[in-house]
Amino acid sequence: MAKPLTEEKLRELMTKLRKGATASFTWAQYQAVIEAIGGTMVPTVVGAPLSYDHEGQTYDSHINVYPDKIEAVLARFKQFAGTAKPPTKIKVGMLYLTSVSEDTRHPSPDSRYFEFTGYLGSDGYRVTLPNGEQFDVMLDVHDARNHAVRILETGETKKPRLHTYKLSGWLHQQGWEALAAQYLGVEEHIPGAQRTKEGTGTCPVCFRNIKLDDRGHMVLHGYQRPGYGYVIGNCFGVGHPAYETSRSGVDAYLQRALKPELQSLTERLRKLQAGEVNEFLVPARSRRDPDVLVRRGHPDFEDVLKRETDGTARRLKDVQGEIDVYTWLSEHWELRDLPTPGSFEKPYYSLAVRAKAAERR
Repeated sequence: MAKPLTEEKLRELMTKLRKGATASFTWAQYQAVIEAIGGTMVPTVVGAPLSYDHEGQTYDSHINVYPDKIEAVLARFKQFAGTAKPPTKIKVGMLYLTSVSEDTRHPSPDSRYFEFTGYLGSDGYRVTLPNGEQFDVMLDVHDARNHAVRILETGETKKPRLHTYKLSGWLHQQGWEALAAQYLGVEEHIPGAQRTKEGTGTCPVCFRNIKLDDRGHMVLHGYQRPGYGYVIGNCFGVGHPAYETSRSGVDAYLQRALKPELQSLTERLRKLQAGEVNEFLVPARSRRDPDVLVRRGHPDFEDVLKRETDGTARRLKDVQGEIDVYTWLSEHWELRDLPTPGSFEKPYYSLAVRAKAAERR
């Protein structure tokens, strides 16, 4: 049982909660805070489902099994099968299968594809707030499915990890930040003034509205690729002037990032297609597991080779498309005023994409 928190530590957590800063909270801290504001958080063990419904369709779990693992996986199907519903006493980390079927609609000489349904034993909690509202915490269905596949592949019935984000979101909807303020005997937290466009400009690389330093250059910010939406470290545009005042950031990105990446991908694709790549380091399913080195002659090698070749070809096409867009942005640059409070952001990148698409038609 977790050691009770001191009043000093509890008030420290309540101060964080009042401002919505709960990302670092552990399960024990959630329980202590909930009980301090008059609620309860009762631990349970539940059967987390391995299937889910979406827009009227049910999606079962699945596993792709290669020849070297088929006997072991079939044996584990038999070991965990035969459960009509979760038993009365559920063991955390144990797999309970209700059905297993092989999908033979698209046969492959290299692997066999199975679908299965059932439950995975998981820790859970029933949370009740002072107003009587309740929330049941259990393992996310996608985490449960991934954990079940790992059990079938390795036979290890480790304890699955339970995440706090769904509980945190529900508690926020219930206004538990206000309950923390009541506990502390202070007023509810009022966020600071919203950010305005004063002293901002358009980043010449990620094309977001970013604050400028005293020289009129981009301050530190993360890079969100305009055409893909994911973040990659610090943006290349940091330290460059806003796109409204200079195209130097666009030109630098073309010459120092995109064109070298295109050259590297072209050479990589050539080697893959010529059979000059003899091994791949395949990322593990979980951060707790080691990556897998797949060499030529391994049962998975041809599949990995095809996946790498196709992925490299797609990325090469994407980078060439980005080069075309940023080249257009450079060639059609003109001096403009910086954004002002209340002004609309001009979608420079989207305009360039549409212009290139029109040229191809």
